Amino acid sequence: MKTYLPIGSVVLLKEASKRIMIVGVAQIEAGTGKIWDYSAVPYPDGMIDSNRLVLFNEDQIHTHFFVVFQDSEGIQFHDSLSSNDQLNQDPNQDIHDEVSRLIADTYERMEKSLHRSISSIEEMSRALFYDKPNLASKLLGTTNNLRIAMEYFKAGDIDTFLEINKRCMREIDQSFEDEDDLI
Repeated sequence: MKTYLPIGSVVLLKEASKRIMIVGVAQIEAGTGKIWDYSAVPYPDGMIDSNRLVLFNEDQIHTHFFVVFQDSEGIQFHDSLSSNDQLNQDPNQDIHDEVSRLIADTYERMEKSLHRSISSIEEMSRALFYDKPNLASKLLGTTNNLRIAMEYFKAGDIDTFLEINKRCMREIDQSFEDEDDLI
C-alpha cells in the first residue's frame, strides 16, 4: 500500500539544489492525465507563479528536510489515497494496450504481405527462367535482399527495412527497364 508525505513537508529532489514544499498529493497532470505522487512549490518562497508547480514521484526524493505533523483528518485522507487502486494505475493504460495491439497487428499484416511479395517474385523468376534468364537471376537476387529486409523488420529496425525495401523496388524496376532495352 502506497503512503504519502503530508502536505507541508519539505524535501530536496535528486539532481536539485532548491528545496520544495509539498502542496498536493496524487496530482493529475493537465493535458496528459499522468498521476504524480506530489505537487510542490519552491521553499521558502512558496507559490510565486502558478506555472512553477513541481510535479514529482516518491522515487525522485533525495532528502526529507521536514515532515509535517498530521492530525487524524490528514491520516484518514492519506489512508484513503493509499487504498485507492485507481491512483496506482496508469489512466492511459487502455490506450497504450490498444495502440500496442494495432502495432502488432500491422506488423503481422506487413510480414504476411512481404512473404507474399517474395513468393510472387520467385514464381515470376521461375516462369522467366528459360526465356529471360538475366531478368530471372536479377529478380531472385532481389528476393534475397527482401528476405534480409524482413529480418530487419522482425528485429524492429524499420529504417533499415525501409531503406532495403526501397532499394529492392528500384532494382526490380531497373531489371524490367534493362530487359525492355534489350528487346
